[in-house]
Amino acid sequence: IGAGTGGTTKAIFRAIGEFEREEGPSAGFGHYTYTDISAGFFKQAKDTFKSFISRMSFKKLDIEEAPSTQGFEPGQYDLVVASQCLHATQDMTRTMTHVRELLKPGGKL
Repeated sequence: IGAGTGGTTKAIFRAIGEFEREEGPSAGFGHYTYTDISAGFFKQAKDTFKSFISRMSFKKLDIEEAPSTQGFEPGQYDLVVASQCLHATQDMTRTMTHVRELLKPGGKL
């Protein structure tokens, strides 16, 4: 959530890349959805993360609104990463309800 310029994604992919080199590609991740409130960062992110692009999608997400109204299936994510964005929302309770909507049972934020 709030991937922006991709700084956090870059750190995650660096760690995953090392892990996959050691353990094999199946030890990494199946799919990564890069989201931001604006699609303005997506073109650069697609260039930056081209080695992972076959396992990525790019979608606009305003976490202050229900994800289900923005084309997201409830309960589809094992893990949600949100870096430097949730605190900027107006209603933290509503925001966290929306994050929870994205997570599978037992999923992690």
